[in-house]
Amino acid sequence: MKFKEWLLLSEASIQEKTLYHGTLADYEPSIKQYGLQGGWHGPVGSFVASAYDDEDYGEPTEEDEVVFMTDKTELSKAVNGMVHHIGKKLNKDFHDVSDNDIRNHGLLVLIKDGDADADQYDPDDRKWASQNPPRGAETGDYFAPKMQGDIFLKGAALLRFLSKNGSWPRTWGKGNKKQRANAMRGKLGAWAISRGQEKEKALKTIKKAPISKVQDQLRTWE
Repeated sequence: MKFKEWLLLSEASIQEKTLYHGTLADYEPSIKQYGLQGGWHGPVGSFVASAYDDEDYGEPTEEDEVVFMTDKTELSKAVNGMVHHIGKKLNKDFHDVSDNDIRNHGLLVLIKDGDADADQYDPDDRKWASQNPPRGAETGDYFAPKMQGDIFLKGAALLRFLSKNGSWPRTWGKGNKKQRANAMRGKLGAWAISRGQEKEKALKTIKKAPISKVQDQLRTWE
């Protein structure tokens, strides 16, 4: 689907009930054919499995064999899963995955009205007092044994969608908050200069700008 076609979709179709799952573009054909399927050590489940070693937590149970998804309010979780898979494929550190890596290898699967067929973990919900959530479930996570994708975003359309929704460029990474802010300012400065802005004036303006404004400007990149 072209990005312009995506923009024509009704805003109502991408609100609370749409769920998101981030993975590799390599898996698109099988997901379209078989759907997203839970598998603890398979392609879908490896992100959570990497944080929960069997030796420490025991063998996965049937409850653990699920697909994790998120809603739009925590879209960054889907991005984290996507980045994990891309880094693993390219033999890169999680924090070294770049825009081009996302564009070339990332896939965001959208499940419209997905919450109708998925469960959501809320530790304050009394039902979780009598049953265990899947291993790795965090507050607000959605999960199900299997889900069918409706929209598949990748390439430039994926980057634009993530930027529009404030999930890319990421504001996390190696180093402390100041180092990450400086990296973002440097990236924006290089972008401005490459588009004909006078170097000293551009760098001075970017240096004085609040980091929130720098992030907003970075997200306008195409």
